[in-house]
Amino acid sequence: MTNTKDSQKALKITAEDETTYELEKVKKFKYLGVVITDKNEMEEEIEERIMKGSINLGRLNKFLTSKNVTRQTKKQVYKTVIRPTVLYACETSTLTKKWEQRLEIGERKILRKIYGGIKEQEQ
Repeated sequence: MTNTKDSQKALKITAEDETTYELEKVKKFKYLGVVITDKNEMEEEIEERIMKGSINLGRLNKFLTSKNVTRQTKKQVYKTVIRPTVLYACETSTLTKKWEQRLEIGERKILRKIYGGIKEQEQ
């Protein structure tokens, strides 16, 4: 048996063949592309998802602002490239009102790029 100080840092597992494995305790790690923290907080993961969506948006900026591409095509690219990047593994987290608003803000930002700005009519 390990003492209390060691058990907080590592977990020792002994296999059937008497081989001992020591697992280090970490505050966070990435598993299948998802950031998992020791307190099961999703803020960091959601921030990373929004950041990756913004990176994709930047990469597609010329395409999304092009006058030669139809809005329908731009929306289809948004739905198949950017949205899945942002929403990857979201079913594993609890969405708070704050993070729901952050995701909606990001979506509106993208849709403004697709549809362009609002032109005011002169009176």
